[in-house]
Amino acid sequence: AWLLPGLVGHAPWKGGDGEHFVRLWLLLQGDVAPQAMAATPPLYYWVASATAWLTSPVLALHDGARLASGVFIALALFFVARSARALYGAEAGWAAALTLLGCVGLLVRGHELNAYTAQFAAASIMLHGMARLPQSARSGWALGIGAALMLLAGGAAEAVLMLALALLLPLLLEAYRSAAARRALLLGVGLALAASAAWLAYLATQAIPFVGVLNLQRWLGGEGLDPSYYPTILAWYAWPAWPLAAWGLYRSRRQWRTPGIVLPLGALAGLLGLYALAAHPGEEQGLILLLPLALLGAAGLLSLRRGAASALMWFALMLFGFIGLVFWVYWSAHDLGSPARLAARLAKLGMTGVGELRPWALALG
Repeated sequence: AWLLPGLVGHAPWKGGDGEHFVRLWLLLQGDVAPQAMAATPPLYYWVASATAWLTSPVLALHDGARLASGVFIALALFFVARSARALYGAEAGWAAALTLLGCVGLLVRGHELNAYTAQFAAASIMLHGMARLPQSARSGWALGIGAALMLLAGGAAEAVLMLALALLLPLLLEAYRSAAARRALLLGVGLALAASAAWLAYLATQAIPFVGVLNLQRWLGGEGLDPSYYPTILAWYAWPAWPLAAWGLYRSRRQWRTPGIVLPLGALAGLLGLYALAAHPGEEQGLILLLPLALLGAAGLLSLRRGAASALMWFALMLFGFIGLVFWVYWSAHDLGSPARLAARLAKLGMTGVGELRPWALALG
């Protein structure tokens, strides 16, 4: 109900949506050499190509490709819920997923062609692996696979940061010092290093520069730095996760040395520090910041008093109900031509296909 609406049924939006579509279209040309990947971390475009091909009988290229964002957002929701269950208990899974879904920043950036959704999903898998290290030997697989996917998604710096955090956890938390947790951690780091070596070797054999594929240009440029960008936009971008996270931290202030506090708080602090060094920061690149805030927000949500929880629920229902109503009115104007004045306004603004009903777009959202 949340993922599909907005993913299909519209031309590429101005900005990141259009830029990623142009890059995908160029990569789909049959005569493009491997060196054309020089500025393109491939994971998102592999999945976008697959979803576009699978849906090509019924959807336009840009609509089918945009479903890749839905795939990665769904993965992130699944793994953030699993992480919350591991950190806070069985009831926390739905709380973390709903907190993440409610974030304003995800509403638009999660419904466009956005290659950073691949990093978003990979980070959620890595966090899940770290959350489960004291509980399951298989968690090392999640950590290592998540790191490999992060590398393919162009998040080399983020992968290194999160692996460093995983290595620090045994120094900070007793739960991570067991023999089983150490074995799982070594497995995850070993998998990440092996996958990284294999990928870098492939790039070297194809003479593909590392800088573009690993997205290192974000950290090598001295121009366009704005260290305050992400802390500033989080006030609205991460709403309502950050107030819930703040409440959760306040409630846990006397017992903060637990995995449920140290892991997401360490990830958030590390990412904010890393992103302070990013050249030309943007909203679409900040999706990963929502993951630790959603985990902390789940802890805060579960500790709310009944009256506060009810008020929050009704506020959310009213707000998103109103937003949903507005979206349906605009859809009706675009596809059905009613109300006529709004349809005429959309046509005047340059929107194509006004008054043309698209059954598959309606069925998929």
